[in-house]
Amino acid sequence: MKKLTSTLAVALFFASIQSYAQIQVSGKVEDSQGRLPQAKVLTNDNKTFVLTDNQGNFNITVPEGYTSIIVTYEGYADKTIVIEASANPKIADVGVIVLENREKVKSIEGVTITSAYKPSQARALNIKKNSENISDVLASDAIGKLPDRNAAEAIQRLPAVTIERDMGEGRFAAVRGTPIQWSSSTLNGNRMPSASGDNANRGLQMDIFPSELIQYVKLSKTLTPDMDGDAIGGTIDFITKTAVNKETFSVNLAGGYVNQSQSPSYNASVVYGNKITDKLKFITSAVIWNRDTGIDNFQMVYDFNNKDKTKSFAINQLQLRDYIAQRRTLGFNGALDYQINKNNKLYFKGLYSQYLDQQTVRESYFNFNTKNVQLQARHADYITDLYSFDVGGEHKLSDKLKLDWSLVNSKSSFEFNSPKNVSKDERGYPIVLFRQDMTYGNLSSDGLKYLAMDSPDGVGDASDVVLPHNLNNLDASKLYLYQNIISRNKNSERDYRAQFNFNYKLNDNINLKAGGKLINKDKTFTSSVYAWMPSKLLGIPGAAPLVYLNQLQTVDFPYNGGFLNPLGNP
Repeated sequence: MKKLTSTLAVALFFASIQSYAQIQVSGKVEDSQGRLPQAKVLTNDNKTFVLTDNQGNFNITVPEGYTSIIVTYEGYADKTIVIEASANPKIADVGVIVLENREKVKSIEGVTITSAYKPSQARALNIKKNSENISDVLASDAIGKLPDRNAAEAIQRLPAVTIERDMGEGRFAAVRGTPIQWSSSTLNGNRMPSASGDNANRGLQMDIFPSELIQYVKLSKTLTPDMDGDAIGGTIDFITKTAVNKETFSVNLAGGYVNQSQSPSYNASVVYGNKITDKLKFITSAVIWNRDTGIDNFQMVYDFNNKDKTKSFAINQLQLRDYIAQRRTLGFNGALDYQINKNNKLYFKGLYSQYLDQQTVRESYFNFNTKNVQLQARHADYITDLYSFDVGGEHKLSDKLKLDWSLVNSKSSFEFNSPKNVSKDERGYPIVLFRQDMTYGNLSSDGLKYLAMDSPDGVGDASDVVLPHNLNNLDASKLYLYQNIISRNKNSERDYRAQFNFNYKLNDNINLKAGGKLINKDKTFTSSVYAWMPSKLLGIPGAAPLVYLNQLQTVDFPYNGGFLNPLGNP
């Protein structure tokens, strides 16, 4: 009887070992357009699941004896995959699992109402749903629904994001109400270098980045240990288009007309991608935005420092401003993937973008307190360049250990580039100013300029139509060259980055991550201002005579669509 008991115990022990034997199942999840990140892979008893990584790869532990797994993805039909036996009974590779969009799924047993997502929108929703931190994701399909010209205007659709505009176009982005410098902007996970007219501003000038180059945008409002810890407001990650599994070709053309500047506006983009071999695939895209705009406004400067309460509302200066801007954005993006084998992949990503902002500004300053008028003209060619090259690899070292690495070279530069008739080293932002003595009418009894509602005797202008009321005309023979200024600003920032990450899957619920990063940053800037005034105005003996506007080459004023029409074109 004792021998029988021992035999039964041994049998139960081996049965227990058999019941806990496990199989490591790996594979990739895709749709017709590429890999599906954050897809859910479950055992057929729905007790255990894992999520695919950003490249669609997964590895799940399945008890031996289970014959299938189930793959689910938002907006796609579920798919059951049978696990086939291999030479190694503890390892199974199910290869590539292709999911079908629900729009294509038909049923003859009834009517099924589903929410049909575009492929990139489905990716965005799954990334957000399964993210480890508080985040929002914007897909390229959602970006394409609206005429967003650049990255700033695209991300303003996300909760907690506000943007700063320049002449109506988005330029900088702020997250959760914090200053723009408190948020970071990354490209495919790497911090983008920043160069702009403000040398001290580390915020990214996003109008350089065309929205057509974006696959999706991920806004992280909280940081995880594997992210750079340089963002208080949040991190905005721009994910560019990646290589595709089948031939893709698209062209977009659009145009318009701006009445204020009486000029056309157009944009065009083209995307092409394909598989060269089963292992090598690529995608390329190019975009151009070209638009003109015209803006006019008037501003008033009050004498608020005057201790007399009534006179503190006197208008010292009326400014009439006319802007014509020509803006062009160019962008090029390319990506290449080479699948060495099922466990190793190399990739390349490259991006170049240029933003050209040409502004011609004409301003009239009517100085009521000093009894003169000033005409100012300025022209600027702002040029901002951005490029980034990223080479990396993804390697599955074992069933549980993965390695990814990347080498990144990126640079951004900014400069003023006017006027073209001087050497490049001498170019900058030129400003020229002319002055003429002037007598003004429609003044109050104290001789000051007011709005009628602020005037002590009710003499003045309405608040919505303020005019200078010149008593003598502006005369080119009396407008003398008063000042010439050129501001020079060149700055650039260049980054070299090398990084690696190890990911060890302890079990289906615990991943251990470790890695390292090396960054070499170089920021340079040159800034100077040169000012010239006639020596005669400075009281220098033997000075040359003044130069008047009628002695110089001039151009007609570009009224075009009618600047300052409400004021009667003064």
